[in-house]
Amino acid sequence: MQFEFLTKEDVIADWSVISKIMQPSFEVAGSNANDVLATIQKGIMDVIKITDGDSFLYVIMVGGKKCYLNYVAGSIGKGIIRLVKKGIKRIEQAAKDGGAKEIRIYGRDWSRILSDYKPTGGNNNEMRKVL
Repeated sequence: MQFEFLTKEDVIADWSVISKIMQPSFEVAGSNANDVLATIQKGIMDVIKITDGDSFLYVIMVGGKKCYLNYVAGSIGKGIIRLVKKGIKRIEQAAKDGGAKEIRIYGRDWSRILSDYKPTGGNNNEMRKVL
């Protein structure tokens, strides 16, 4: 598994591909690709690309005492479930090491894969885990 924080330059260069993959998460959150890109360019959000074989996952996040995984989406390859579990575990550990007390994940219903997260906003499109 490869875990890569993308530079702003890489995000801008690949935004047409990234935004197309992330579009379902943007729609659920009521966001649009241009606003998300502007937030990334301002340094408010980071983009992580996690790859393993033919599967990949993009995570757009904000760190801090509460780590917000605002948008999560990827390709559906053979290893996507394992990739999500392992990739999110790695983000959890990094967030915990950085002082975060909880993680919130938004955008899609990950409840079957991330069973240790609990719904917060009245549905499974907004979930949290205390670290």
